[in-house]
Amino acid sequence: TVHFIKGNPSHDDILKKANISNCTSVIIQALKENPEHSDNANLRVVLMIETINPDIYTVVECIDPKNEVFFRRANCDSVVCLAALSGQILVHEMQDPGVSSIIAELTSHECGKQFYLADFNLEDNKEYADLKNLFLGDNSFTLGIRRKNENLLLPSPETKLLQGDRAIVISDNRPS
Repeated sequence: TVHFIKGNPSHDDILKKANISNCTSVIIQALKENPEHSDNANLRVVLMIETINPDIYTVVECIDPKNEVFFRRANCDSVVCLAALSGQILVHEMQDPGVSSIIAELTSHECGKQFYLADFNLEDNKEYADLKNLFLGDNSFTLGIRRKNENLLLPSPETKLLQGDRAIVISDNRPS
């Protein structure tokens, strides 16, 4: 269930109203009306939330890529810096026209196929080649392995799978 609470999310009373102590995840968006102060405001929000509920999965939108380190030090689980991504996408689009529409489709839930991270049984799948075969029947493609905070894209078929690895899959639906 997704709940929206109006108010300043760096204030205790608003976070209590949002029941943040019992939430499993939270998205903190950049302040569109005040982008030059957005990262500082969002850092305060992350610190408040992580202090109240250290087990919550926090995703924050960061404006300035140089501020990512501060969010990480505040125990933010995921930092999405759209400014850095947009620059990379622009360069790719110039080099290979059409790349931006591919990225849009893979990150949209409205049409086509999407990226997913899928869990799998390590006992039955020892190498990347096994993992590729696991998702073939689902009209899916296994792009690689997510290992801790690292992406191993199209590794060699003999790459050993480790406990905690997740499959990076492109598919119509979330793999089960």
